[in-house]
Amino acid sequence: MSHSALHDDLTGLPNRLLLTDRIAQAIAHAHRAREKLAVLCLRIGGVDGGDHSICTIGKRLRCGLRRDDTVSRVGAQEFVILLPYVAHEDHAALVAEKILAIVDDPNVLAGIGICIYPDDGAAAQTLIKNADLAMAGAQQQGASGYAFFKPHMNERMIERRFLESRLRHALEGQEFVMHYEPKIDLYSGAMIGAEAMIRWQRPARGLAPPTEYMSAEERGGYGIPVGIAALRNVCRQTRQWEDENLGPPPVSIDASANELRSKDFVRSVRDMVRDHALDPGQLEFEVSETALEQDLEATARVLRSLKDMGVKITLDHFGTGRSSLTSLKNIPLDSLKIDGSVVRGLCINSGDANIVDAVIGAARSFHLRVVAEGVETRQQFLALQNQGCTQGQGSYFRGPVPADEFAKLLASDSCATAEA
Repeated sequence: MSHSALHDDLTGLPNRLLLTDRIAQAIAHAHRAREKLAVLCLRIGGVDGGDHSICTIGKRLRCGLRRDDTVSRVGAQEFVILLPYVAHEDHAALVAEKILAIVDDPNVLAGIGICIYPDDGAAAQTLIKNADLAMAGAQQQGASGYAFFKPHMNERMIERRFLESRLRHALEGQEFVMHYEPKIDLYSGAMIGAEAMIRWQRPARGLAPPTEYMSAEERGGYGIPVGIAALRNVCRQTRQWEDENLGPPPVSIDASANELRSKDFVRSVRDMVRDHALDPGQLEFEVSETALEQDLEATARVLRSLKDMGVKITLDHFGTGRSSLTSLKNIPLDSLKIDGSVVRGLCINSGDANIVDAVIGAARSFHLRVVAEGVETRQQFLALQNQGCTQGQGSYFRGPVPADEFAKLLASDSCATAEA
């Protein structure tokens, strides 16, 4: 019973209770000897094989480190490691590199966070918390690696929690609204679709820039409820336009990685399409390349279920260098969207022009449509036409507008396509 109270049932490693006690003892010794110690936090992601893989990774960590080091499992996919007797932070960095070699799979290890006593904290819980913050910093770097705790990480955490609180109130107060940006046929000038974009309408301060809330929305766990609220809004609005005989074109909306991992997402989409009596073909989901990176096989299954329902799928931000042609073969797509950063450089950078050519060529090979986002100038518009891109959207045509203004565009059967 005593052993069970202090150890993880699955791996047999020390649990959080025993870890905290060992860190406290190590702090007391380090304080007397004027030494340093390190706490490392790492999260496992995308593990195949479930419990067996977690046990295997735990065993590798335990066997690969010193006898005096403590490897503990403190969460479903989270390990914390105590390194007593650290002469310098370089030693902790070497251990982090060793862990990367032990795990030997960048798709499994999400990141390693490191903090040092006494520089980064004087209590066990503080060191564990700061190592966790540093791990989040490592994850934000994009590639599997490690990061040391920095004081500004605490400041960012406080800012993030404040913003998450505001987002929660915004969700409860229905402060999120939808804006719609037309998609244009680059040859006829006709509006052939629209992208729905969620916006935060703050009561006293107006619209918030998307960069102010989108990342916090994902990290804080609000991505799924906000995304579902946005989808419901789009379905309701599309139904209203249908009832008003405005003949709305297909409307696309972003599907985040968190939504695609949610077990209820496909059912929620099916229910909303049915409840609003919509043709599933009127709905399109835009999926970013980063969503595919996290778990391609599971994401492909969800996308196939949506596709079987009749919903269209677009791979967003294509051309930024993350996706491969293999991913195009494995997921059910209707179109590719060229990233706006590539479109911006189209007329001034031969590399971006080559990327556009490559995307259009890949789309033709897989019988997909191509949409260019972020078209801002006539020069870009003509260059895209020249290279065979058939669809586009951006401020050159008409930027995102509220639903009532978009209804006027539908009613006039015009999208003011500038000089197109």
